[in-house]
Amino acid sequence: MANSEQSNALSTWISEGLLIALAPVAAYLLTLSYIGGYVGFFNIPTEFISLNLTTLFSVAGNIMFVAMFVYGLFLMFFFLWPHTDSPILKRSLRIFPFAALLWVQLMFFGKRWHEWITTLFFFAVLGLQFFTLPLIGRTTGLSYAEKLSEFDGRESARADTVVGHLINSSLGPRLVTVALWTWVSLVASNNAGRFFAMWKQEFLVPASSPDWVVLSSFGENMIVAPFDRKTKVVERSFSIIKKGEDPKLLLRWEVVGPLRLKK
Repeated sequence: MANSEQSNALSTWISEGLLIALAPVAAYLLTLSYIGGYVGFFNIPTEFISLNLTTLFSVAGNIMFVAMFVYGLFLMFFFLWPHTDSPILKRSLRIFPFAALLWVQLMFFGKRWHEWITTLFFFAVLGLQFFTLPLIGRTTGLSYAEKLSEFDGRESARADTVVGHLINSSLGPRLVTVALWTWVSLVASNNAGRFFAMWKQEFLVPASSPDWVVLSSFGENMIVAPFDRKTKVVERSFSIIKKGEDPKLLLRWEVVGPLRLKK
């Protein structure tokens, strides 16, 4: 009994230590994904991206908003569902990350279907695989949950491969969960960056060049591009201005957006 408690305590300590160690890496990757979505909207090459503490903290609020929203959805779903060993619940938890991501994308992009059609496709495919295909050829007279349980039992009996044993082990579901939520977090962060770029209204504009706009700033470099004030269309060309290179350079905030890239 004592050995079991010590083993559980050690496992908890390792898990907490691992989470603390990975926190800076996760923050860096999420920030990089967010900025990648922002610059991708304006077709700015990712080679010009450089992260520092200022950039990290400036986008942290937007990333935390998306993260807390998805986490709130998960808690609401988990607590409202009855805590039973149901095959329907297990499948719902597996497909939930895709549903949460689809919901976030629909909130962000609405009628811009090309932004979320891929997620909808994977969500539909998984829905068919989890909830429809197991019913094909099943024994009649059973309830829906019993048919799903029967299918799971047959699939477990056939799992004689290394991958099958890993999936059916206690470690397999954890690895799948971590991989899924890592993917969802990165995609949602990237979508948040695209959404912010899509609807941003205030931009810095050089006073000496009112038809140019500062799209982004990384480190010592500011990326500026020509744009049309009437149509709010940004040209597919840009220049780089180094901060402090021109002491007479005057920048002012102007409401010139939301901007869109020229097709």
